[in-house]
Amino acid sequence: MAAPYWAWLALGLLLAVGEMLATQFVLIWFGAAALAVGVLSWLLPGLGVVGQLLLFAALSVALLVPARRLRRRWDQRARHSKINERAAQQVGRIAVLKEPIAGGHGRVFLGDTLWRVEGPDLPAGTSVRIVSFDEATLLVEAAD
Repeated sequence: MAAPYWAWLALGLLLAVGEMLATQFVLIWFGAAALAVGVLSWLLPGLGVVGQLLLFAALSVALLVPARRLRRRWDQRARHSKINERAAQQVGRIAVLKEPIAGGHGRVFLGDTLWRVEGPDLPAGTSVRIVSFDEATLLVEAAD
Protein backbone atom coordinates (compact mmCIF):
# COMPACT_ATOMS: atom_id res chain seq x y z
CA MET A 1 0.00 0.00 0.00
CA ALA A 2 1.44 3.35 -1.04
CA ALA A 3 1.02 6.63 0.79
CA PRO A 4 -1.61 8.73 -0.95
CA TYR A 5 -0.25 11.44 -3.23
CA TRP A 6 -2.28 14.10 -1.44
CA ALA A 7 -0.40 13.36 1.81
CA TRP A 8 2.88 14.24 0.08
CA LEU A 9 1.34 17.38 -1.42
CA ALA A 10 -0.01 18.42 1.98
CA LEU A 11 3.41 17.78 3.58
CA GLY A 12 5.08 19.85 0.87
CA LEU A 13 2.72 22.77 1.44
CA LEU A 14 3.10 22.48 5.20
CA LEU A 15 6.90 22.59 4.90
CA ALA A 16 6.66 25.61 2.56
CA VAL A 17 4.51 27.43 5.12
CA GLY A 18 7.00 26.41 7.82
CA GLU A 19 9.78 27.98 5.75
CA MET A 20 7.87 31.24 5.56
CA LEU A 21 7.66 31.28 9.35
CA ALA A 22 11.21 30.04 10.04
CA THR A 23 13.01 31.83 7.14
CA GLN A 24 16.08 29.60 7.41
CA PHE A 25 16.15 28.58 3.71
CA VAL A 26 16.06 24.86 4.62
CA LEU A 27 12.48 23.65 4.91
CA ILE A 28 11.58 24.86 1.42
CA TRP A 29 13.82 22.20 -0.15
CA PHE A 30 12.20 19.40 1.82
CA GLY A 31 8.83 20.89 0.85
CA ALA A 32 9.80 20.90 -2.83
CA ALA A 33 10.94 17.28 -2.55
CA ALA A 34 7.63 16.31 -0.91
CA LEU A 35 5.66 18.12 -3.64
CA ALA A 36 7.68 16.33 -6.32
CA VAL A 37 7.05 12.95 -4.67
CA GLY A 38 3.35 13.82 -4.48
CA VAL A 39 3.19 14.61 -8.19
CA LEU A 40 5.22 11.51 -9.11
CA SER A 41 3.12 9.22 -6.91
CA TRP A 42 0.00 10.62 -8.59
CA LEU A 43 1.51 10.00 -12.05
CA LEU A 44 2.94 6.58 -11.05
CA PRO A 45 0.32 5.03 -8.74
CA GLY A 46 2.31 1.78 -8.44
CA LEU A 47 5.15 3.50 -6.59
CA GLY A 48 5.27 1.88 -3.13
CA VAL A 49 5.91 3.48 0.24
CA VAL A 50 9.59 2.45 0.22
CA GLY A 51 10.03 3.89 -3.27
CA GLN A 52 8.33 7.11 -2.22
CA LEU A 53 10.50 7.45 0.87
CA LEU A 54 13.68 6.74 -1.09
CA LEU A 55 12.64 9.24 -3.74
CA PHE A 56 11.89 11.82 -1.05
CA ALA A 57 15.30 11.27 0.57
CA ALA A 58 17.14 11.46 -2.76
CA LEU A 59 15.31 14.61 -3.87
CA SER A 60 15.83 16.25 -0.48
CA VAL A 61 19.58 15.72 -0.65
CA ALA A 62 19.71 16.68 -4.33
CA LEU A 63 17.98 19.99 -3.58
CA LEU A 64 19.52 20.75 -0.19
CA VAL A 65 23.23 20.32 -1.00
CA PRO A 66 23.39 22.89 -3.85
CA ALA A 67 21.12 25.22 -1.88
CA ARG A 68 23.52 25.16 1.09
CA ARG A 69 26.42 26.05 -1.22
CA LEU A 70 24.38 28.88 -2.71
CA ARG A 71 23.43 30.10 0.77
CA ARG A 72 27.06 30.02 1.93
CA ARG A 73 28.13 32.08 -1.10
CA TRP A 74 25.26 34.53 -0.52
CA ASP A 75 26.15 34.88 3.18
CA GLN A 76 29.78 35.65 2.31
CA ARG A 77 28.66 38.34 -0.12
CA ALA A 78 26.32 39.81 2.48
CA ARG A 79 29.12 39.92 5.08
CA HIS A 80 31.23 42.03 2.74
CA SER A 81 28.41 44.51 2.26
CA LYS A 82 28.76 47.79 4.16
CA ILE A 83 25.08 48.65 4.07
CA ASN A 84 24.62 48.57 7.85
CA GLU A 85 28.12 49.71 8.79
CA ARG A 86 27.98 53.49 8.67
CA ALA A 87 31.57 53.95 9.81
CA ALA A 88 32.86 51.60 7.09
CA GLN A 89 30.98 53.63 4.48
CA GLN A 90 33.00 56.72 5.41
CA VAL A 91 36.45 55.25 4.70
CA GLY A 92 38.12 57.15 1.86
CA ARG A 93 36.02 60.30 2.24
CA ILE A 94 37.48 63.76 2.79
CA ALA A 95 35.98 65.89 5.55
CA VAL A 96 36.71 69.17 7.31
CA LEU A 97 37.37 69.13 11.05
CA LYS A 98 34.57 70.78 13.02
CA GLU A 99 36.63 70.65 16.21
CA PRO A 100 40.44 70.46 16.36
CA ILE A 101 42.14 67.16 16.97
CA ALA A 102 43.84 67.69 20.33
CA GLY A 103 45.39 64.86 22.28
CA GLY A 104 44.52 62.58 19.36
CA HIS A 105 40.74 63.21 19.50
CA GLY A 106 38.47 65.58 17.60
CA ARG A 107 35.16 65.78 15.73
CA VAL A 108 34.04 66.08 12.12
CA PHE A 109 30.64 66.55 10.46
CA LEU A 110 29.69 64.07 7.73
CA GLY A 111 26.23 64.73 6.41
CA ASP A 112 24.10 65.43 9.45
CA THR A 113 26.20 63.38 11.88
CA LEU A 114 28.98 64.60 14.13
CA TRP A 115 31.60 61.84 14.25
CA ARG A 116 34.38 61.34 16.77
CA VAL A 117 37.77 61.13 15.05
CA GLU A 118 41.24 60.07 16.10
CA GLY A 119 44.45 61.13 14.43
CA PRO A 120 47.38 63.53 14.60
CA ASP A 121 46.75 66.90 16.25
CA LEU A 122 45.30 69.29 13.66
CA PRO A 123 43.43 72.63 13.90
CA ALA A 124 39.70 73.00 13.20
CA GLY A 125 38.95 73.60 9.52
CA THR A 126 41.66 71.21 8.31
CA SER A 127 40.73 68.73 5.61
CA VAL A 128 41.21 65.13 6.70
CA ARG A 129 40.94 61.80 4.92
CA ILE A 130 39.17 58.95 6.71
CA VAL A 131 41.52 55.98 6.52
CA SER A 132 39.87 53.48 8.86
CA PHE A 133 37.47 53.12 11.76
CA ASP A 134 37.25 51.54 15.18
CA GLU A 135 33.60 50.89 16.05
CA ALA A 136 32.04 54.41 15.88
CA THR A 137 35.34 56.32 15.83
CA LEU A 138 36.84 57.33 12.51
CA LEU A 139 40.62 57.22 12.12
CA VAL A 140 41.90 60.13 10.02
CA GLU A 141 45.03 61.63 8.52
CA ALA A 142 45.65 65.06 7.05
CA ALA A 143 44.42 65.27 3.46
CA ASP A 144 46.95 66.60 0.98
